[in-house]
Amino acid sequence: MDPLPPWFNRSLQKVLESAETERLHHALLVDTRPGWGAEKFVAAWVSALIGIEKDPRESAHPDIRWIRPEGSILKVDQMRDLIDFVSLSVQVASRKIVVVESFETANIAASNAILKSLEEPPPNTHLILITNAIDLLLPTIRSRCQRISHEFGTETECREWLVEQGLTAESVEELAAEFGYSPYSILEASEQKLASLRTRLMSTWRESEKTLQLAEGLKNEEIDLLLVRWMRIAERFAIRGTNSRIHLFWDDLIAARRAFKEVGALNKQLQLERLLIKWSDLAP
Repeated sequence: MDPLPPWFNRSLQKVLESAETERLHHALLVDTRPGWGAEKFVAAWVSALIGIEKDPRESAHPDIRWIRPEGSILKVDQMRDLIDFVSLSVQVASRKIVVVESFETANIAASNAILKSLEEPPPNTHLILITNAIDLLLPTIRSRCQRISHEFGTETECREWLVEQGLTAESVEELAAEFGYSPYSILEASEQKLASLRTRLMSTWRESEKTLQLAEGLKNEEIDLLLVRWMRIAERFAIRGTNSRIHLFWDDLIAARRAFKEVGALNKQLQLERLLIKWSDLAP
C-alpha cells in the first residue's frame, strides 16, 4: 500500500495498540469528515490486523468483506450478506473483519438488519462502520459501537503532504479554503483540473455579464458540494468584515441546500442564476 500521511500514522498507532492488548471492540464506528481519506485509513488498519500487504478494498481475502453503498444507499440485502459472512468460521487469519463504508446511507431496514450482529457477533469477528454523518445513525447503532475518531492533520501537514503528491503550493492555497483543508478533496479536485470556485465567483463581481455564463458552467457540478464550497468562501468574506450583507447571502445558500435536498425537481441552472445575481450584488 502507498505511504500513509502523518495523521494516518497517529490514528493507526492508537487502534493497533488496542488490538495488541486484546481490547479491540467487536463493533467499531469510525467517525470522520469527507475528504480525509477514512477509507484509506481503515484499509491500512485492516491490512495490519489481518497481516497482509495488499489493499483489502482491491484484493479478495477469505476473512475480509468490504461493503460499499449500491448507487447511493446501503441496502438490506447487503446487510443480510454481511450477516451470512460473519456466521462463517475464520479461514486463514486470526480474525474476521467486515468494513461498511458510508453507513449513514443505510436505510431503516438495513440498519435494523445489522443490529443483532453488532450486539452478538461471533468470536474473533470485528465490524467496522465508517461514517461522515454520525448524527444520522440510529441511536441503537451508535450505542453498540466503540467510536473511533479519525484524527485530522494540521493545515501545515496538509499543505506539505499535498505538495509531496505533486501539487504546487499555489494550487493548494487556491483550493484549500473552499474544500475546508480536506486533503483528499483538494487532491481529487486538482486531479480533475477543477478550477477554483472563488476565482470564478469573483469574476462576476468585475463583469456582471459573466453571471449567466458561469451558471451554465456550474450546473453540471454536484450541487451540495458546490454550495458547501460557496459557503466556505462566503464565510471567509464574513470573517474579514468586507461586507455586512454577506450574512444574509449565507442564509440564501443554506436555504438552497435545504431546497435541493427536499425538492428533487428543482431547476439547477435557474437556482444558480438566482444565487449568482445576489452574489454579484455584494460586489464592493
